[in-house]
Amino acid sequence: MPLPVAPPDYSEDRVVAPERERGPSLLERRILAEQAAGQGSQGGGGPLGAQMPADQDDAQATLAKPISNPDGLLVRGTYIRCILETRIISDFDGFTSCIVTEPVYSINGHNLLLPKGSKMLGQYAAKEPTSPRMQVVWDRITTPTGIDVKLEGPGIDNLGSAGHPGQYNAHWGNKIASALFISMLSDAFKYAAAEYGPETTTVGVSSGIITQQPFESNTARSVQDIAEQAVAKSGRRPSTVTINQGTVLNVYVAKDVDFTAVLPK
Repeated sequence: MPLPVAPPDYSEDRVVAPERERGPSLLERRILAEQAAGQGSQGGGGPLGAQMPADQDDAQATLAKPISNPDGLLVRGTYIRCILETRIISDFDGFTSCIVTEPVYSINGHNLLLPKGSKMLGQYAAKEPTSPRMQVVWDRITTPTGIDVKLEGPGIDNLGSAGHPGQYNAHWGNKIASALFISMLSDAFKYAAAEYGPETTTVGVSSGIITQQPFESNTARSVQDIAEQAVAKSGRRPSTVTINQGTVLNVYVAKDVDFTAVLPK
């Protein structure tokens, strides 16, 4: 029995398609772009390259240095809490004081700088307030141990906003009451003069019309002028902010204070 004939092999006659060249990936393109940008900034051949050194100087990082006296430094940004001794009213310039309620330590916590019971001294100016806040500048601290500290510390609230919060009074009740009282007094004088005073009668020469005018009292006119002046003065009264004694206040240390010279050796 004859053997079956194998099928012809056409593998050698197949045409192999050439492989496409793979382009750079997205990451490779980004790396090439950054390298090209760096070479362009270092070249400095054109106007853009000439401006790059100045931009690099502006972008330089600030320097850090160690704190020289951490054991005796009251650093800027420290909060000091105290209780107000004297009442503050914004109508006049004045001085005030408060008692520190919490001990204040150095930046590293090793030394006690301001013991509890230290007295803070401050001052404030009489300005017309527009909000229920009063700006007090605390500039001195005396400790029970006999240390006198010069300080720059503005008053803040519990959340760190500028100014001590207080009771705001715009005096609207007094302004309205005084205006009504003076106006009613002036109207009473006018009414009395018109009701009980003599009348002026005028007869027209050509028309013959008789005109009667009420009596104009000089007293009523003077009272009206005084009323207008009093109302204007009352309206110019500035608002008042009051902070009662015993209020807990916060003070922000605005400048570093070095206690190294007064610390015990």
